Amino acid sequence: MDRPLLQSSARIGILNRGEAAFRFVRAVREYNAFHGIRLEAVAFYVDVEEEAPFVEQAHLAFPLSRFLRTGRSSSSPYLNRDLMLDALKSSGCGAAWAGWGFLSEDAPFVRLLEEEGLVFLGPSSDSMALLGDKIAAKDLAEKNGVPILPWSREPVENVEQARAVAATIGYPCIIKAAAGGVVGGSVP
Repeated sequence: MDRPLLQSSARIGILNRGEAAFRFVRAVREYNAFHGIRLEAVAFYVDVEEEAPFVEQAHLAFPLSRFLRTGRSSSSPYLNRDLMLDALKSSGCGAAWAGWGFLSEDAPFVRLLEEEGLVFLGPSSDSMALLGDKIAAKDLAEKNGVPILPWSREPVENVEQARAVAATIGYPCIIKAAAGGVVGGSVP
């Protein structure tokens, strides 16, 4: 799938809050000044954040309650895929920036954005899904000549197997979940 390009006058929806969002707004303003373009940073916020610096400094700001269809969200609205997609589309955003946390590592959400023709300022959904699986990522790195530390070469099923692998590769070592970076479901 060809990824759409960011237009020099795009509205970029911020799928984050607080310091992360504030830093992005500042970066967009500096980028605009340096390049003489007109990107717009669009903040989405919960009602109690109405006077937060990231909301006040954004080019445009919209309360997420404006986009809620069923009243209250049971979890963080910043994790609600449907809500955030609706907010992006309804506010005329052609791009989205997730920063870190929330939806930033959610490959299925990024795929939704791609299917809607929105630019995601980050890795593609395919790259995100591949690299969210640490075993597939290690295999890819090795196939491309990237130096990596010794590893188990396959999932470790139990404590005894973990001890045997650790004795073979040496200490110190770390055990990590293969899909520890995947949010919102399994890797396709």
